[in-house]
Amino acid sequence: MRILVTGAAGRIGSYVVQELAAHGHTVRALDRKPLSAEVRKVSEPCYADLTDALAMLNAVSGCDTIAHIGAIPSPSLPADEMLRLNVIGTQNILEAAAAHDISRVVLTSSVGALGFSFPTHPCLPEYLPVDAAHPRRPQDIYGLSKLMNEESAAARTRLSGMTTIVLRPPAVWDLERARRRGWLKHTAERQGEDRDSSLWGYIDVHDQAVAFRLALETDLTGHHIFYTMADDLGVNATIQELTARHFPALLPHLDRLTGKTFYDLTPAREQLGFVAERTWRHVLERED
Repeated sequence: MRILVTGAAGRIGSYVVQELAAHGHTVRALDRKPLSAEVRKVSEPCYADLTDALAMLNAVSGCDTIAHIGAIPSPSLPADEMLRLNVIGTQNILEAAAAHDISRVVLTSSVGALGFSFPTHPCLPEYLPVDAAHPRRPQDIYGLSKLMNEESAAARTRLSGMTTIVLRPPAVWDLERARRRGWLKHTAERQGEDRDSSLWGYIDVHDQAVAFRLALETDLTGHHIFYTMADDLGVNATIQELTARHFPALLPHLDRLTGKTFYDLTPAREQLGFVAERTWRHVLERED
């Protein structure tokens, strides 16, 4: 397939480009920032701004599908700029895909759409495991932009039948790089005294790239939301300890969990065939 990857200069996007190219796909790598030499070597570079609707029409031309990753990844900009880049940019991609009769778009959301990531006031799970149907209650502009993008994708599916697959990762780490910098040892020492914004979820960037490839290659139709993360916690504590410490009212829900994290990873495993392979524990074990 010829695949457009937006945000190809970013950390996730650059790994997605290389993962797709390594599996025989032709990649058009789009960003408004300079692309790395590694990305340029295996792709067709395309420099454009997501908020430019005409540029997106041109960028999408000739592609079979799209991995839309380009976005501002935190509430670091004023609201108008955040919504312009994240929401209008996504709408431009969906409109361009529809104009070129592209039948599948895979979009990056975040557990931030749930409201857990950057709350001013406490935002806790209503039940466990947290699944795709869990209420989304963001208080911040970043989480709101992700919620809006998820709804835009669902609306496009309802309108035209385009398949839209939304991936909701938590914190995305480069575990090998973290090991070299000594950061993983800090993770091993953490006992979960403070509540984590992603409910201690994480995924290695290499695994996240695999999740994108599988979502692009699947024959699923319709609108879908998947959590993509390691079946593990990014802290040296048990799920029982963390629940008792931070949301004891949910202790009766623990027997409903489907793995070693607070999220329901079963749909990603059963429908995409995705299982994250890398955990911080395994990386530290290799170091020993």
